[in-house]
Amino acid sequence: MEYATSRDVFKRVLVQAVPTVFYFPPTIGPNADGGRMQNFDAKKSKYAADLHQYVQSKCDVQFTLRAPIDFSFYPKLAMYALSSIGIVTATWHYRHEYILPVVQSRNLWMIALLAWIVLMASGHMWNVVRRPNYFGYENGQLRKVAREFTQQYVFETQAAGFLYAGLSIVFVLLIKIVQGKNANKISHSWRLVAAFLIGYSALIYLFRLKNKSYPYKILF
Repeated sequence: MEYATSRDVFKRVLVQAVPTVFYFPPTIGPNADGGRMQNFDAKKSKYAADLHQYVQSKCDVQFTLRAPIDFSFYPKLAMYALSSIGIVTATWHYRHEYILPVVQSRNLWMIALLAWIVLMASGHMWNVVRRPNYFGYENGQLRKVAREFTQQYVFETQAAGFLYAGLSIVFVLLIKIVQGKNANKISHSWRLVAAFLIGYSALIYLFRLKNKSYPYKILF
């Protein structure tokens, strides 16, 4: 039953989401119950055992729940085992030629650490836990930044993460150029400083969109 073609049915039983399980008590017989229909909350119950227990308690019947055979389990297990053996063998064989230089690379660990900091600072974990909308709507208009401090959209966290990442890259490049012996390091340094100011101004502007009373401003 599709919502687009059965809206009247959905409205009649007051259903806004599926799947939904209804229990209609018997109206005649020794177990007659004049109560209204009951709704089994399928959203909170992720396992078939919960529905199985609910049916047994309401209908006064006992039956065994048997899960279907998962024929894909053994092929998956064999694939994972062979892949693990192949990865371990290749790692041991090429450990001196490829693995150790990568693991001992300071630049690689620096990039990974910066990426982790940017990911956490941008609010990625909040999105994973709360699962907000990508955009918001207010009075029929699209909103990219939520005004409340307790709410945020995915777009604004991605924008903040992009700006954090850009600023981190510019800052690291600026340090490398200043410490280097390049003849044009002064001109390159000024370009990076200008890029840093523009990116930081954009980040502060994003903060002002979030909070109109944010007092700081650099270029715009």
